[in-house]
Amino acid sequence: MSAVRGEILNVGSDRENYQIAQIGEFIQQVIPNVTIVTKGEDPDQRNYRVSFQKFRERVNFVPAHTVRDSITELKTAVEQGLIGDYRDPKYSNYKTLADEGMADRIRREDDWSALYSPSQPEAGAMPFQTAPAPSPSMGGK
Repeated sequence: MSAVRGEILNVGSDRENYQIAQIGEFIQQVIPNVTIVTKGEDPDQRNYRVSFQKFRERVNFVPAHTVRDSITELKTAVEQGLIGDYRDPKYSNYKTLADEGMADRIRREDDWSALYSPSQPEAGAMPFQTAPAPSPSMGGK
């Protein structure tokens, strides 16, 4: 990997460069009853379109899977019990850095910070549990 040693690179595909809201929509397509939570208009209007050309050219890497493929794969892994507690630090860059004492370099104080707070549901809770649709007797349509 000397071709990329010491470099900062984006790894991915130019065709698979999405905003977070778009990925949320993909998740909802795979898991229809999931609730997407947004904070409203984002005052940060920077363009986050990135290029993957540098890594692709140096390592000759082209992803074999799409974001949608990966969402489906993760859903299946959770359903099969292959992923236990999705809040485990091994699944979180932030928690891994926090455990290594480096979180102060990336610490954010906003509504999303609470995502990794200890007040989350007990271990083993499914990340995309859905409630059954209300029956007509319960006020549903």
